[in-house]
This record gives sequence, C-alpha cells and structure tokens, in this order.
Amino acid sequence: MTKAVYMRFIAVIIAVVAVYTAVFIYFYTDFNADNTKKDMISALRVIEQSVNYNENIAEQINLFKDIYDRENMRITVIDRKGNVIADTEGNASEMDNHMERPEITKALKSNQGMDIRLSDTLGIKMLYIAMLGSNNDYIYRIAIPYTNRLIFMKAVLPACILTVIITLIFAFVFGRSMAKSITEPLMELTNEIIKINVKSEVNLKHYKYDELNYIARAVNILSDRVEKGLKEITDINNRTEYILDNMNNGFVILDNMCNVISINKAAMDILRCRRRKKICNIVRYTRNTAILDAVEDAAEKGINSLFDITLEDERIISVHVSAIKKGVIDEKGGVILLFVDVTSERKSYEMRQSFFSNASHELKTPITSIKGYSELLTSPVEYSDEQKKEFIERIQKESDNLTSLINDILTISRIESGKGKNQKEIFNVKTEIGDILKELAPSIEEKALSTELYCKDIVIYEEKNKIISLISNLIGNAVKYNVYKGKIFVTVAYINNKLSIEVSDTGIGIPRHEQQRIFERFYRVDKGRSKKIAGTGLGLAIVKHITAYYNGTIDLESEQDKGTTIRVVLNNINTEKTSEKSI
Repeated sequence: MTKAVYMRFIAVIIAVVAVYTAVFIYFYTDFNADNTKKDMISALRVIEQSVNYNENIAEQINLFKDIYDRENMRITVIDRKGNVIADTEGNASEMDNHMERPEITKALKSNQGMDIRLSDTLGIKMLYIAMLGSNNDYIYRIAIPYTNRLIFMKAVLPACILTVIITLIFAFVFGRSMAKSITEPLMELTNEIIKINVKSEVNLKHYKYDELNYIARAVNILSDRVEKGLKEITDINNRTEYILDNMNNGFVILDNMCNVISINKAAMDILRCRRRKKICNIVRYTRNTAILDAVEDAAEKGINSLFDITLEDERIISVHVSAIKKGVIDEKGGVILLFVDVTSERKSYEMRQSFFSNASHELKTPITSIKGYSELLTSPVEYSDEQKKEFIERIQKESDNLTSLINDILTISRIESGKGKNQKEIFNVKTEIGDILKELAPSIEEKALSTELYCKDIVIYEEKNKIISLISNLIGNAVKYNVYKGKIFVTVAYINNKLSIEVSDTGIGIPRHEQQRIFERFYRVDKGRSKKIAGTGLGLAIVKHITAYYNGTIDLESEQDKGTTIRVVLNNINTEKTSEKSI
C-alpha cells in the first residue's frame, strides 16, 4: 500500500505541474498578446504624432524602425483609399491596394483594427495592428512576427522539464515519508481489528490525522460491541452445551450435507464415540445402516423416521430422525437425531406380555382341573362315595392353588404399582418366623425335615405383610424343594438399620445356568419335576419385588443336588425405638 500511495503521490505531483504549466502558457500568451497590442497602439500614436506631413513620410517612417529596433518589424502608412504611402519593408509604389485588408477595414470603421495572417511580402505569419490617424487622412499600421502558444511552449519547455525534475526530486525525498505517515496508521488499525477476535482490548494511538482518529474511535466502538456479542454467544453456547450434556437423551444436529454440527455426551455414549470430532460426516460416528438411511431420507426428502436399535450392551434405543426446515441452520436445512433409552419400557412391556401369557397358562390348569372333576360329579355315571370324596378333595385342592396363584399375582401387582403400601406395625420377627414354621409343620413332617432357627428377639416397625410374605416364601421354597430327611437353616440378624435374612437347605439345588432366571415370574427349574411340587411359581418373584421395595440386595448360592442358600438384606428397617421417635 505504501508503494501505491507513493506512486499516486508522484503521479499527482506530475499532473499538477503539467496542468499548472499548461494554464500558465495559456494565460501568459494571452497576457503577452494584450500587452503587445497595447504597445503597438502606443507606438502608432507616437509615430502619428511625430510625422510631418509636409516632408517625406517614407524617410520619417524608416527612422522609427531604427528607433524601435525590432527584428522583422514593419511600419506602413496607407491613405483612405488603400494606397500604400510608405512601408519599411518594400517599395510602396509597387504594393497592392490595402483597402481589403481586414485590419484596414476595421480601422476605418472603428479607428483600430487587428489581424493575424501570413504576410505576402515577408512570407511569415504576422500580427497587424492598424490605427486611423487623428486627421482621418492616413492609416498607420505596425506588423510584427506572431508568436503562438506552441512556439512559446517550445520556448518554455526546458524550464518546464527542469521544474518537473526538481518536483520529482522533492517527491522522492518527502513523498515516501508522507506515504508512510498515512499507511502505517492504517496498518496499525488493520492489525488491531484482526486482534478483535483474539483478545478483548485494542490498543490504538492518537494520530495526527483527524480522519484516522475517527476510524480509531469507530474501531474501539466495534471492539466493544464484538466483545459483548462474543460474550453473549459464548454464554449461550455454554448454557446450551451444559443443558445438552446433562440430558439423559442423546441429541445430534447435522447440516444438509449430513455433517455433525453438535453432539452431546449421551449421544457420544450411544454411538460409542470417545471424543467430539471436528465437523465431519455422520459416517465417522456410526456405521448403523438404519440410522444412516434415515438421516439420508431426512436430509434429501424431508422424511421423518422413528425406530428402535439394540446396542451391544443390550440397551434398546428409540431413534427419532427429524428434518430441519430450511433457514434454521442454513439455507438448505439439516437433520436432528434424538436417541431415547427405552430399555426399561420395552422390557417392562415384554415382561407384562410374558406375565399375562404365563398367568393365563397357570390359571388355565386349575380351572381345567376343577371343571373336569365338576363334570365327573354331575355326569350320569354312578361313582362310589370314596371316588366322589376324592373328586371333591381334588376340586378343593385346585381351588386353593387357584386362590394362592391369584393372591400372589395381586401381591406382585400391588408392589409394582406402588399401591401395596400397608399400615406399619410393631412386631417380633422371631415370633412370626415361629408361626410360619408351625404353618408348614405338616409339610416338614411329611419329608422328615429338621429346621434350625438362629434369630434373637428382633422387634421392628414395618409393613408386616411384606416382611412375613418374603420370609414365608423363602422358607416355603426350602421345604418344597428339599429332599427327604433334609435340613433347613434360618438365620436372621438386625445390624445398622438393616435386616438380614438367610435361608439354607440341603435340597435339589439349582443348575448354574438357570440361577439367573429363578426370580422371574412363573419360572421353575426342571419343569417336569417341579410340576409334582405344589406352587405358583411366583414365590421368588415376590421376594425380588419386596427386596426392591426396601432397596435391598439378594445373593444366591446353589449347587445341584447339594442345596441352596438365599440371603436377603433389607435397608432402612425401623425398630420400635425409632418408630416411637417418629411418632
């Protein structure tokens, strides 16, 4: 820029000198011509007043030529008829009549006349000035060689060239410093403007040119506005990023070319991406064809999609793909991806479907049995009293099984729905376990089982039905799946607001590959063998739900044909002392 300003400065100087020279020549030649005309008229008056008409006029005229001593100066005296009386450059008697000469004609009309033309006598361009004498008898004329502007320009050309050279020297000496005085502040302003995006402050000097100071003030104002704008944008971005990163759902924004513009932590976890990448295509984040096809349809055709994908860790993710209108992100639109973890909802739905299916099947068995024995009793076939008694006993047994099954189903339903909360009461855990063992005494005696109870007097203030149902199901299973002359060990302890319940048996045990499923509803180990044992298949499912109700834990240890140990720990169990304080 310095060089450009410098060259323009020199060009301006040259142009100014050229214009000045042209104007000077134009006005100077006009000024010189006017002065020459005045001098020539003054000379004509002197000549006219000095001529003695009684003497030889030609001789007197020649004397005046010597007086004025000017090269090619010509003096002529003409009478009113155009005849040449005297002429300093030729024989008057041989000259043509001058009546038609323009300067003569003008002099006769207005006392003075002027003309510029080529002289027939001298053969050069002359300036003619004519004046009518005071006696109106003669016309006096002076002619001098005419110097036009071109000739004058040639005369002053050396001076003009010298002037240009001096001016250029001056420009070379002072032009560079003057150019720097303009360009250096501009460069400083430019550098400070560039720094606006990097730092908040701009350091601008006070310049000697007011125009540059105006620009500096404008830059300061711009810097303040940019700083405030960047701070607002940064705050908005930080808030948005914080909100998105703390969302449980994955969120991704793509442009119309399917490049990822924004992605939150949840989406990175779902797509198994360790770190945010620079703007790049969605293919760099996932190779899932369902996602890629849906994104392409949204970007190109504006089609929204909703579908599920299953991750390697067995999570089920609902993927919402929506097209963004044009102008929201850019002129061509974009795509939004929303990932919602629906694992619990889907599994809950599957569990409900499985529960209804299994419940229907389990209910069907006792109902079918009751119906069958009822039909036998009402049939026309005669049965003995012993047979009828057996039929009735079977109906009663299946009715009891049906009642137990329905009660267990209702218990699980109440616990899951949160409507199973009962009034808390104070009770002794050891006493209640003794009652459970008494209720199971017939079954215990039938298998000749031995039971051992390790429990101190533990008095708690909790929902009695839930605690007793949990312990009853654990001991009931230990009885049902035990061997003849087997053993049952029940251990209960209360430590630090936690109630620990452990039930061990020496029964048939559970195969290792089935141990993870025994807490499922209606699941039974070795179904062919388990059908011979009465039960609903919901006991351990009830234990699981009650344990979850108390935010507790379940541990299972089992070995096939050697026995099973189930240990349950319930949290936040209140004692009588605690309950009194709370009341």
